[in-house]
Amino acid sequence: MKHILMMLLFLMFFKGAYSQRSVKGNVIDENNKEIIGCSVRILSSDSIFLSGGVTNDVGEFHVKGILLNNFIVHLSYIGYEDQYITCNNAMDDVDMGKIKLKVLPKTLGEVEVIGSNKIQKIDRQILFPSSLQRKASSNGLLLLQNLSLPRIEINSINNSIEMTTGGTVELQINGVKANLPEVKSLRPDEIVKVEYHDNPGLRYGNVGAVINIILKKKSSGGNFAVDLTNGINKIGTGDYNVSANYHFGRSSLKFISNWERRNLKWIRENVETFNGTATSLYNVETGLPTKVKYDRMNFLLGYDYSKNNNLLSINYRQSYTDMPFSISDRESELTSAGQEYRISDHENSRENIPSLDIYYQTELAKDKNLFIDLVGTYINTKDNRHFVQSGVNSVEEYASQTKGNKYSLIAEAIYEQKIKNSKLSFGIKHNQTFVSNNYGGTINANVSMRTAETYGYVEFMSKVRNLVYTMGSGVMRTYNSQGNVSQSKLIFRPTLKLSYNLTKNLLVRYTAYISGYSPSLSDMNNVSQNIDNYQVRRGNPNLKTVTFFSNDLTVNWKYKWLDLDYLIRYSFDDKPLMETTLFENNKYIRTMENQKGFHRLQNNLNLKLTPFGENLQINVSTYLNRYISEGNNYTHTYSDFGVNGSVTFLKGNWFLMASANKGHKILWGETLTKEETLHSISVGYNKDNWGIQAQILNPFSSKYSQYVENWSKLAPNRQDAFSHDLNRIFMLEAYINVDFGTHKSSVNKRINNSDTNSGVLSGSK
Repeated sequence: MKHILMMLLFLMFFKGAYSQRSVKGNVIDENNKEIIGCSVRILSSDSIFLSGGVTNDVGEFHVKGILLNNFIVHLSYIGYEDQYITCNNAMDDVDMGKIKLKVLPKTLGEVEVIGSNKIQKIDRQILFPSSLQRKASSNGLLLLQNLSLPRIEINSINNSIEMTTGGTVELQINGVKANLPEVKSLRPDEIVKVEYHDNPGLRYGNVGAVINIILKKKSSGGNFAVDLTNGINKIGTGDYNVSANYHFGRSSLKFISNWERRNLKWIRENVETFNGTATSLYNVETGLPTKVKYDRMNFLLGYDYSKNNNLLSINYRQSYTDMPFSISDRESELTSAGQEYRISDHENSRENIPSLDIYYQTELAKDKNLFIDLVGTYINTKDNRHFVQSGVNSVEEYASQTKGNKYSLIAEAIYEQKIKNSKLSFGIKHNQTFVSNNYGGTINANVSMRTAETYGYVEFMSKVRNLVYTMGSGVMRTYNSQGNVSQSKLIFRPTLKLSYNLTKNLLVRYTAYISGYSPSLSDMNNVSQNIDNYQVRRGNPNLKTVTFFSNDLTVNWKYKWLDLDYLIRYSFDDKPLMETTLFENNKYIRTMENQKGFHRLQNNLNLKLTPFGENLQINVSTYLNRYISEGNNYTHTYSDFGVNGSVTFLKGNWFLMASANKGHKILWGETLTKEETLHSISVGYNKDNWGIQAQILNPFSSKYSQYVENWSKLAPNRQDAFSHDLNRIFMLEAYINVDFGTHKSSVNKRINNSDTNSGVLSGSK
C-alpha cells in the first residue's frame, strides 16, 4: 500500500510538472474597452521567453502549450504600463479574466487619437490589424488594402503601391527594406502591427511615405508559402510567389522568389502638330494591335544573426527583366500631308540587377544605438530598337543598340540616443556611381559618367506638454562629371515638425522642410537618339541639382465610427528638370532643361466609415490638386479633382470588396499625363494555411486606357494607349502557407538603401 501511494503521488507530480496547460484572459483599458493588439509574452521564472501572442479584436488572448507550472505573463501595449502577472503551481489551464492596463503619462511623440487599434505619433501611425482583418486577407498586400491607409493606393494591374499625392512609397519588413513580392509573401496572422510613416524624418531622404510591417518573432522552425495568381478568361497575366524561411539558434535564413509576366496587346495612337516651318504639319496615327510581353523575376536570399540588441543582416537580391516586346512598341498607319505610311516601332530589352546589402546595428549603451549599412549594386542593360516608316516610294529607318553598365556603392551610418523625453539622431550617407553606356546603330557614342551624393543631418525631437516638435538640419552635396564637364552643388536642408493635441481625438500636425534631388543619369547623357522622322531625344550634361520646398498641414480626427484624415500641402521646385522642345536643322529636339519653377497645391480628404463595426468598412477619398508649371518660355496650369472609394465586407473567413479609382491627371513641364482608371470586385475565403480569391478587374469598362498630352507650341501632341486585354479580366488566386516553430526575439533593421536606375537614354515615344 505504501508503494502504491508513493506511485500515485509521483504520477500526480509528473502530470502537474510536465503536462501542457494554457492561459487566457481579456485585456481592457481604463474605460473597460477591449485593447486590440496587446502583446502577450509567457516567460519562465528567470524571464526566458517561452511563448506568446497578441489580443484579438475583442481584447482576448489564449496561449497554449505551456509546459512549466511556474511562469510569468507579461502584457505590453504602447501608451500603457507593462504588467507582469506571476503564476505559481499552475496544475491546470489558467483563466485570468479581465485584466486592466494603466495609462502611461504621455511619452515622446505618442498621441492616441484613433482608438485602441490605432496610435498616432508625430511622424507615423501605428495600426494593429484585428483578427477579422487577418482572416479576410490572403497575404500581406491584401491586409494593407484592408487597413485602408490614407493617401495610399494599391494597383492590382501593375503590382504597385503609390501615393495619391505623387510621392514614392518605401516598404519595410521589421525595418528592413522590402519589395512588393516580399510583402505579398507574408502571412497575415504573423503580422503584429503596421507602422505607417506618412511624415518621414530626415534620414529617409525624399521618400513620400514608409510602410513598416512588424512580424511576430520566432525561435525555431520556419515557414513555406506558395501564392499563385493567373487570369482565367485572359491568360496573359500572371503573378507567382514562392517563399521560405528557417530559424536556428540566433540565426535565420530566408528565400523569396517572384515571377511576374504579361502577354497582351496594346493599341497606340498619336496625333501630332509640327509648327516649326511656315506651313504646319499635321500627323495622325491610327493604331493597330501590337504585342506587349515581358517577364520580371525577383530573387532574394538572406541571412540574419542577432544577439541581444545586436544584428548582422546580409541580403543578396537579384532582379531580372526580359522584355522582348516593349510597352512602347507600336504598329500604326500614319496620315501625313495627304500621304499614307506604315509605322513599325519595336524595342526589346534585358536588364539584370544583382545587389548585396550588408547591415549591422549595435547598442553602444542603454538608449544609444549605432546603425551601419553598405549596399553594392551592378546594373547591366541591353536595349535594341528598330523604327521603320514606309510609304509608297520611301522608307525611313532608324536602329539603335544600347549596352549599359552601372556600378554604385551606398554607405550610411546613423547614431540615435534617447535623452529622457527627447531623442537625438544624426547620420551621414554617401552614394558613389559610375556609368558606362555604349550607343550603336544610326548614331554611335560612348558615354562615361561619374556621380556622387553626400548627405549629413542632425535631428532632435522633444515634447512640451501637448506639443511634440522636431527640428533638424542637413547638408547635401552633389557632384557629377562627364567628359570635360563637371559640376557640384551644396543644398541646405532644414526641417521643422509640430504636432499638437487639441482634444483626445483631434490631432493637428505641421511640417516644413527644404530638400533637393539630382538629375536622372539618363537625362544627363551627352547623346542623341532618333524618335522618328521628325523628332530627336537629346540628353543634357549641363543639368543642375534641384532645390525643393514643401510644407503641409494634416488633421486627424476620430468620432465613433467616423475616421477623418485631411492633408493640404504646398510645394515648390526651384529650377526643376522639365522638357524643352527646340527646332534645329528641320528636326524637333526633345530635351531636358532647368526651368523657372513648378508649384503644387494639393488637398486630400480621406473618410473611413465603420457603421456596423469591422464587418462593413466604407472608404471615400477626394482630392483637388492645382499645378502651375513655369518654364523658361512657357507657363501652363491645370486643376485635377477626383473621388475614389471602396466598400469591404468581412464575415468570418469570407471577404467581399469593391473599389473604384479615378485616374489622376498630373501636369509636369508641358506634359499632362492621364493615369488609368481602375475598378474591381473581389471575393475570397481564407483558412489558416490556405485560401482562394476570385477577382474581376475593370468589369464595367470596354477598354483599359491612358493618355499623354504635350502642350508645346512648336510640337504639341497627344498619345493614347488602350487595351482590350486589361478589362473584364477574371483573376483567380490560390495560396498555401505552412508555418512551424515558436516565436523568438529578433532585432529590426533601421537603414534601407537601394539603386535601380540604369541611367540609359531611350528614344522611344
